Amino acid sequence: MKFSSPVSDSLLGALHYQEDQDGYLGQVRIGDAEVELFLFVNADYPKLDERIASARRLLEQLAARDLRREVAAHLVKRVRQWREEEGLPGQLSVEEIAARLRLASLHIPGEGEFGVSFDDGELFGGHSVDAELTPKNLKLINVELSG
Repeated sequence: MKFSSPVSDSLLGALHYQEDQDGYLGQVRIGDAEVELFLFVNADYPKLDERIASARRLLEQLAARDLRREVAAHLVKRVRQWREEEGLPGQLSVEEIAARLRLASLHIPGEGEFGVSFDDGELFGGHSVDAELTPKNLKLINVELSG
């Protein structure tokens, strides 16, 4: 199946098809950050319009809620443990953790959970903080470290 590139959207901007990644890549501005956007589209999941609608809904939700704070609340125990293991003084509050997280990328798959990645602000030695959201109601269901 051949996908056209670029595709332009008034909210998402220009999206370019990357055959080696089975999807469209772009950059969106959220607040003061440029965030990478990936929409998974291939022969098995060819409905780009559905991915675009999902990405638009996700962006609208991100503007209306403080996902960084929600993710930070999931990380409090892990940050405390990390700091103890690394011999770092003091503990960090949810607000302090949230202030360090920087939105890095959004991933809209063919099916399954949406992915939202954050730079860790050196909370975990430069690891990525990855959150999973349900596609239907964008409920936060998992937070993991990667990289």
